[in-house]
Amino acid sequence: MLTAGRYKALLPRSGWNTLIDTLNKLDLASLPDYHDIKGYSLSSGSFGVTVEMATNKSYRIIELPDYETRVHDTPEAAKLMRILKFLESEFDIKLVY
Repeated sequence: MLTAGRYKALLPRSGWNTLIDTLNKLDLASLPDYHDIKGYSLSSGSFGVTVEMATNKSYRIIELPDYETRVHDTPEAAKLMRILKFLESEFDIKLVY
């Protein structure tokens, strides 16, 4: 994970159980891929986030390109931004947007 040019061991401040509980409360598992969001279009040279999630029974990859420009008009982009801000706080990192 690129963290503004520095790398370090990533351990959540609140512990792994709390991290996972909070990600569940933020409903990360229901976040759709951009292909499944009606009207979600891409600009040329899009940057975004790819999320990989796995449980004992499933595996998903979710992509949301250009999410930061859609925070005000796409609820899924706003949800992703809240999740990313939480992860920044938990891991004491600054993500490059």
